[in-house]
Amino acid sequence: MVIFGRLRWGFLMFFGTILICLGIAIMVLQQSLFIWLFAILALLDGAATIFLSINSRKSSKFWWIYLLAGIIGTAFGLAALLWPAIRGMTFVYFVASWAIFIGIFKAAAAIQLQKIRRARVFPIILGLLSVGLGIFIMADPGLGSSIIFWLIAALSLIIGTFFIVRASIIKGRIKTQQQIRESAD
Repeated sequence: MVIFGRLRWGFLMFFGTILICLGIAIMVLQQSLFIWLFAILALLDGAATIFLSINSRKSSKFWWIYLLAGIIGTAFGLAALLWPAIRGMTFVYFVASWAIFIGIFKAAAAIQLQKIRRARVFPIILGLLSVGLGIFIMADPGLGSSIIFWLIAALSLIIGTFFIVRASIIKGRIKTQQQIRESAD
């Protein structure tokens, strides 16, 4: 359990740091590399979600919801990489669709996990924020690309911060478990 915990907190810390860096890059670079940065963000988010879902399959019967979210996120990332000529309103709807699909699946999985474990409201809030972002973009796609850049960057920063905080909590629990074991010996 400790080995998995170390792997999990290290992965979350790494992924959170990458998301924060991507959020900052999106803010700084904006239009010039946004499609590539979005593709990287969607691929990393999808891969992280798949990884975490597979590692939680023994502890949750709803792991497959996260797996589905990861597959969808990865598919959106691959589509953005393979279709870099996507521009304008098509890309706006593409990003909005990604945010809605990912938000729905992640919120649904978090709600199911909340019924089993202690209340973890933040993942539900992140899922709902993602859905809200997608709906906001779909409702007024003419907002302009710069607002969309800032919204995606903000979402990336929020999720990255969440992962770093979560990693710190897991690391603290591992350290506490090790101290208890050492004092028992």
